[in-house]
Amino acid sequence: MLYNRAWRIFVAAIFVATPAGAYQIGSHSRLAPLYDLHESFTAAARRCLGAGDRRPEDCSALVEQASRASTKHQATPANTEEYASRWADDPTRMLDRPFSQIRIGAQLATDCRRALGSDRSIDLVGLLCSGHYGRLQFIHAQARSEDGRNMAITRRNILAWADFAYLAATGERFRSTPFCDALPLATPDGRGLREALSFSDESFCTRRRVRVFGVSVRRYEPWTVRTLFALQCSNPILERRCSERIDAYGDETARIAAIGALLHLVQDSYSQSHVARVPEGERTAGPRGPFLPGVVCRAPSAYYDYQEQNLHEPNDNQEIVDDPHGAADLPPRLHESCKDPLRQVDDLVTASAAVLFFTRPGRAPDPQGFRRYLESCVFPDAETLRRRGPHSRCFDDN
Repeated sequence: MLYNRAWRIFVAAIFVATPAGAYQIGSHSRLAPLYDLHESFTAAARRCLGAGDRRPEDCSALVEQASRASTKHQATPANTEEYASRWADDPTRMLDRPFSQIRIGAQLATDCRRALGSDRSIDLVGLLCSGHYGRLQFIHAQARSEDGRNMAITRRNILAWADFAYLAATGERFRSTPFCDALPLATPDGRGLREALSFSDESFCTRRRVRVFGVSVRRYEPWTVRTLFALQCSNPILERRCSERIDAYGDETARIAAIGALLHLVQDSYSQSHVARVPEGERTAGPRGPFLPGVVCRAPSAYYDYQEQNLHEPNDNQEIVDDPHGAADLPPRLHESCKDPLRQVDDLVTASAAVLFFTRPGRAPDPQGFRRYLESCVFPDAETLRRRGPHSRCFDDN
């Protein structure tokens, strides 16, 4: 039994060489290479945006082009939007180094579930596990068990995270703000966000020292907003031994990573195993699907909880025996609803191009305009659709 368990963990570590539960990101894994979908969607959005000073209104023709153009290669680490669109799947950049590439799979397969059995604070669970299984699932446009999978709460958390990441993407002063001070400033409805990003204690927000046998061996500066987006972890055993990129390079890393977080959030919301976007007349799938890869330009009818989508053995071994989630995270097809001039929401590449438009360097920050865009064209709720009426396009609201 011990041998079988160890073998399953080893296989999981190899085949989960990139984080599960999202559109695929490129990997160096020779046994299970994955498509660089987030990177390809972002490159297509950049082409659609071009150099114009207007927000693109229809990039839908590029969705399937990006799917076909995707390759099984990993992006070279760099401060680019294409590379940064991976951030939510690898928030501490463990995939950039060979040893931690292997470790990240084992961590997702085993350690995350053990960590989530205790205090769920991000300093104890880690950003990787918190995003894929825990209290930060909304950074992937997914629901959380503790919210009762309530659509209104999930939408509120998603938009609060978008507010926070947008301020980080567009404001150097906000990136320099002490982390614990920034959370109350980021968004008017961010209680869920503040709770999700909280520490087990506030020492991370103060200058602190690590002591061994009473001797101070290392000093840590307080977290700022920049820290969240500029971490690099190298330890192949745990998501620890992390450093923060600093100075101008670190600030640019954090700025681009925040843009990447927004791109990832928007793009994941078109995966049918993250958010149910159902063609008219069809039924919303249950939490375990079946799911197919497709971009549908309809409003969300359900937000799924990744934990609920995974079955486990009844003996509390906490081993995944079936995961229907990944079927939707392959190169998607474009649904006819995205070609409708009166579509309910924008398509995946158009929405990504809007992220790049609102965060473009040199453009005055417009957090209210960006929030209105997401509320209307990516995550509209029933009240938004009722107010809009049946014969208007989503971008007419902006």
